[in-house]
Amino acid sequence: MIKRCIVLFALLIVSLELETQAEEFTLLKKSFWGQAWESSEGVFLSQLDQLYYATPNKQGYSFESRLKVGVSVTKDMGAHFGYDVNGRVWGLMPKEASTWIDIRSAYIEWHNLQKTNLFVKVGRVLPNWGGMDEYSPIKEIFPKLVIDPLESRSNGIIGLYGRIEEETLDFEALGSPLFIPNLGGALYETDTSGKFYSPSRWAMPLYDTATVGKAAVPLDYKIHLPQRPADIASVIFKLGGGVRITLRDFYDQYRFSALMMHAMDPDGRMEIQGKLTTGTSTKNNTLTGQVDLYPRFFRHTVYALEGNIQGSRVDLHMESAYRIPDNSQDLSEYMIKPIEWKNFFAFQTKNEISFLPQVLLGLVLTRQFDPYQDPSYKIPSRSLNNVVGKLYWKPLSKLSAFSASEVALSLKEGIWKNGIEWTPLNHLNISTGIDLIMGQSDTYWGFLRHQDRLWLRGTYAF
Repeated sequence: MIKRCIVLFALLIVSLELETQAEEFTLLKKSFWGQAWESSEGVFLSQLDQLYYATPNKQGYSFESRLKVGVSVTKDMGAHFGYDVNGRVWGLMPKEASTWIDIRSAYIEWHNLQKTNLFVKVGRVLPNWGGMDEYSPIKEIFPKLVIDPLESRSNGIIGLYGRIEEETLDFEALGSPLFIPNLGGALYETDTSGKFYSPSRWAMPLYDTATVGKAAVPLDYKIHLPQRPADIASVIFKLGGGVRITLRDFYDQYRFSALMMHAMDPDGRMEIQGKLTTGTSTKNNTLTGQVDLYPRFFRHTVYALEGNIQGSRVDLHMESAYRIPDNSQDLSEYMIKPIEWKNFFAFQTKNEISFLPQVLLGLVLTRQFDPYQDPSYKIPSRSLNNVVGKLYWKPLSKLSAFSASEVALSLKEGIWKNGIEWTPLNHLNISTGIDLIMGQSDTYWGFLRHQDRLWLRGTYAF
């Protein structure tokens, strides 16, 4: 009984931490924010976000401050060598997220452009596979950093990457001896009394008690993370890799890719063990439920197709990924992940006239085969089928605005994000906006619908 009562809790932790959306909406490849400081040589960024929420968090705060200091450097060293570093360090107050270091890529490159277009990279590499971080099924093979359900982005894989470019064909291979899971999400910790809780506004609720017969039994949670070096090594030292072949025309007006990846799945699962314990006090005997949580990671195999077509007025992007998770026979039913077939289609208008808006409209369609359904609980998981869109408008050279949305096809939930951006100086950017969350209470976004927020952001490049 106790085990069934806490299955929902653990699965919701995983879903909140590992299945989130991004604050920085992008078009297919290019991010809107930060266009003013693109540079082939590199740039240092400092950014301060001030967020004001509609409701206070569990600590009583309705505001949140986020300080980001980062670097993005791409530089050639001679005719054959170069390096790239793209990372940020976070500081948050009050503390709601569980990680603050974001290294998207950091590698050394060797290339030979005289005889053949050959590129070899060693380090943390994020290949140009897939489209938008938020919705791309191909991007899900890479680990993500999640700050909150409205902000996440893909990061690279540590290992060796190679690419050969011919006239119409590209061959790519990626291999990694190390595994890094998705990081971030709502913070869960233990207070001074030893009680497991979360101060985050984004955390799903904990069950305080379970019913055994007619008695209400209090639950005591404990999460077990690897502590010994041998246990940590058994998690991170995992081989994985993938290959991709791309067909394209000489002018890059179209390209079609086929991908196969066999590696560790960065999306974790939670193993739950529950037991009853008894204790004796001066007044009566007590009954307590001990809940032990164990994060587990497994392999998956991904087969994917990707296509891009550039027209005179509209660009098209298509992705289809078939993911087969590793489900061993000894897994409990609630830990089994279904086979998933996910598709993403989007078109993006050209911005030939500067003062006219640019539009992106996309569709995400997901099919799961034999998904687990708990007969006792309705888990508010993410919608599988969604319409996504964004309108970007730049009426003046230093002023731009955007409006972006994600709406479930069922029309039961969605998010709507709006913002304006002003660049008064070449190295200074100021933006502000509002994020709105809508939905029925039994849906994922509906559960979080009271976390609407206003935000103000200042970014300085030097």
